[in-house]
Amino acid sequence: MIHMKRTMIILLILSVGIFIWMDQEQRKLYQYGNSKVETASLPQVGFQAPDFSLHTLSNGTEKQLSNIIHEKEGTILYFWTTWCPFCAASMEALETGNEKYGGNITFIGINVTNQDTKAAAESFVADHGISFENMMDSNGVVSNTYFVPPVPTTIFINQEGIITYRKVGGITVRDIEQGIQQLERSNH
Repeated sequence: MIHMKRTMIILLILSVGIFIWMDQEQRKLYQYGNSKVETASLPQVGFQAPDFSLHTLSNGTEKQLSNIIHEKEGTILYFWTTWCPFCAASMEALETGNEKYGGNITFIGINVTNQDTKAAAESFVADHGISFENMMDSNGVVSNTYFVPPVPTTIFINQEGIITYRKVGGITVRDIEQGIQQLERSNH
């Protein structure tokens, strides 16, 4: 009996130790250079949006999502590349949405730069007259964390950091308005 108790206690201590070690190792996997991604979240509707820091395309300033989401009523993340056939049309819809709702909603483009180039992304933004902030996911960590193998993907996040709407594929102004309605409902 004492031997079985001792064995159970040792197994329990080993299990706790293994889980702590696994958590630390997983967190290391998601910290690359200047892109730090918090892994305690799930990038799906109803869950906390994973936090991250990326550099802006315009001037290289590092910005963190958790600091941005509280600035306005909501935040829209738009993952894109220059070679994506749907990204140009979607980017135009997002620019229209930004012109109409940008006073209340933060629009952020995230170029999946590990599948693109910075120069191509800069030209794309200039050629399409995009006025909202764009960031570079240079190593693909943020897009992988948000499960963005297909571009474009759009994520709507409320002030509390909860994902309220997710759209994979091209997005229209109507889709943006629907996503904003979800944001507004979640903030009340």
